[in-house]
Amino acid sequence: MMLHNKAYHSEEEKQHRFSIWSQNHARTAEKNRRHGPCTLTKQHVFGSNHFKDLAPEEFQAKFLTGYKGAFTDVLEDKRQEQPPDIRRLRKDSGIYDADAFPNSVDWRDSGAISDIRTQGECGACWAVTAVEEVESAVFLSTGTLYALSESEIIVCDDSCEMCSGGWPQNAFEWVMDHGGLPLQSSFPYDAYTLIALTADYSNQGRYGNIRGYGYATDRCLCYSDGSGCDCEDQDEDTAINNIATYGPSVVCLEASTWQDYGGGIITSDSGCAQTFLDMNHCVQVVGYAFTTGSSDCNDSNDEGCDSNDENSGSDSGSNSGSGDSNGREGYWIVRNQWGDSWGMNGYAYVSMGTNTCGILNDMTIAYA
Repeated sequence: MMLHNKAYHSEEEKQHRFSIWSQNHARTAEKNRRHGPCTLTKQHVFGSNHFKDLAPEEFQAKFLTGYKGAFTDVLEDKRQEQPPDIRRLRKDSGIYDADAFPNSVDWRDSGAISDIRTQGECGACWAVTAVEEVESAVFLSTGTLYALSESEIIVCDDSCEMCSGGWPQNAFEWVMDHGGLPLQSSFPYDAYTLIALTADYSNQGRYGNIRGYGYATDRCLCYSDGSGCDCEDQDEDTAINNIATYGPSVVCLEASTWQDYGGGIITSDSGCAQTFLDMNHCVQVVGYAFTTGSSDCNDSNDEGCDSNDENSGSDSGSNSGSGDSNGREGYWIVRNQWGDSWGMNGYAYVSMGTNTCGILNDMTIAYA
């Protein structure tokens, strides 16, 4: 309770939360018992965080309602209206060959990443991550890292559903249509009073406009006529190329198992889904790293492992088309917005090679 600043209204509520905590603890302990720690770090991937006293269905209802992906055929029609020089992120558009990718890229090292945010009990990850992406894009273009307000988009963009979900591409459209955003200092974010905000901030100035956005790899194609989705063309090499070339990316994925995350690499064995229609959360990929050799964990069934060692990011020299690693191992560096007490100071590693948690399904890069 003291570690995560928990306070309960009654002894009955306290006992109820402790019962849930105990069940969650038993679940994570069993996962860790089955799979064991990574031989490299001797640490488990699953552990305790400030979500441990929430039942899984509570966690999903409070923190995984933020992604309601627009149909791709509608989005692509809008993107085709942009001039060709704006629609520049395309397949094979990066500057690297597949056998010569940088061993690791971390845009935090360039100063392109702002502080970890906390979205609270508001399903606005779609707007929060889009604004983080805008901040990164503007920094890479101008050298200035603004702290921009996501509150304006959440409250004012009626194409999405405020704290009940939306999609980052519409947030990008809002930024371009309105010439940027106010600063966070003039329109701060508060998940609990957000919908009541009516302040006049029109004279506070606007910052951080972007020129456009594009997909780091082919997005899952879902049709507005209800005929389904086509998720066969996601290419990991293309995503790596574009992120190494152009900068961080907003990704939307399936994060139901992230309630138990403590640190290390999340793998496809963690239990998260990969299908587009299961996606429920948006985050920012700020880089990646390749690792060497075979699995650093005890066996092929490990649910995750941490690769923070001197060999991380060494060159594998192999390809991984269609999201299928062919001998190369590595992980995406993911920035979440559940506070810096979650994961590794607010970050997670997600394994490459198997489209873990659907991380390649909707991967978008903005540029200024």
